[in-house]
Amino acid sequence: SSYDKRDHDDYTPFPHFLAAAASYVKKFTKHKVFFRDSIALCDSYDTFYNYIRENEFDIIVIESQSTSWDHDKNLINELNLKFKKLKVILTGPVVNNYKQEDLKSIGIYSACKGEYDKNIIPAIELEGKIQDYDLLTIDEMNNSPFPWNDETHFNMYSDHTPVKPDYPMFWMWTSRGCPYKCNFCVWPSSMTNNDPDGNSKIKVRQYSADYVREYMKHTQNNFPYKSIFVD
Repeated sequence: SSYDKRDHDDYTPFPHFLAAAASYVKKFTKHKVFFRDSIALCDSYDTFYNYIRENEFDIIVIESQSTSWDHDKNLINELNLKFKKLKVILTGPVVNNYKQEDLKSIGIYSACKGEYDKNIIPAIELEGKIQDYDLLTIDEMNNSPFPWNDETHFNMYSDHTPVKPDYPMFWMWTSRGCPYKCNFCVWPSSMTNNDPDGNSKIKVRQYSADYVREYMKHTQNNFPYKSIFVD
């Protein structure tokens, strides 16, 4: 679809890690948190840069992986050129490709390995450091705030399945991790487990039935969803 226009025929997954981390930081720190999914909103570059300029952010958190890294690295360079005071924190599987001494050369303030609900908090404070894995425990998962959702984003996501669902579609996780080791999938080893080389036993952490039920009730009470996609 064109810039600044949404089309449900586009595959547009919900950014679980970003949304969960945004809610976590908002709940457990005093930082003022903004959330914007510029991919789902089909932002043009001008729209994206204007949003940053108008809000005068101190920090921006970007999630990247190898398939988008060439683009994202250029974007980070542009951010550093346009906004001298903006600090860029890098998250996502691509972080495993770098050492701490590499951060400055690619214009990164700090970075996080793996799911970053918790380790994004010290990353905000510690320049030049890659935060190691700090995965949520089962208790922490079930006491976490629900991933960020709001009026701007709730109807932006689509799995584009062969069986056409009714939109808007609500995306949710009922667990973190996967028991399999598909060689085409980076997420179970590099994000929801501390196993980027794929050599160790990986674990699945389930949310409790109570948490899932309350999450669904909260979402149903706040947004007019017509279908649910359990990812």
